[in-house]
Amino acid sequence: MQSFLNRFYLHTINETLDIIDFKFSNIKIYNAKQKIYFSNLPEGKKTIQLYTLIGKKIVKKQIDTNQTTISTEQIAKGIYIVEIKTEKGTKSKKIII
Repeated sequence: MQSFLNRFYLHTINETLDIIDFKFSNIKIYNAKQKIYFSNLPEGKKTIQLYTLIGKKIVKKQIDTNQTTISTEQIAKGIYIVEIKTEKGTKSKKIII
């Protein structure tokens, strides 16, 4: 009969995992008056993209400022994904239009 003792080992460390993303923690994204508002964006070049839930790209906008808007007048009501790409990383958020 085969022995299965000492087959698996559990290794632990005395550290906590951190998932807070400080470079994107202050970004504000909200929808009002047929526009999506973005503020407190990080410095540098940024690309803002709006996707449907099935992944179709609706809007792509490149900016250098720390705030901007995207008009939603020509976009159907529904749930979308906003993606902000910077030189330091990417942030995605669901938004209802």
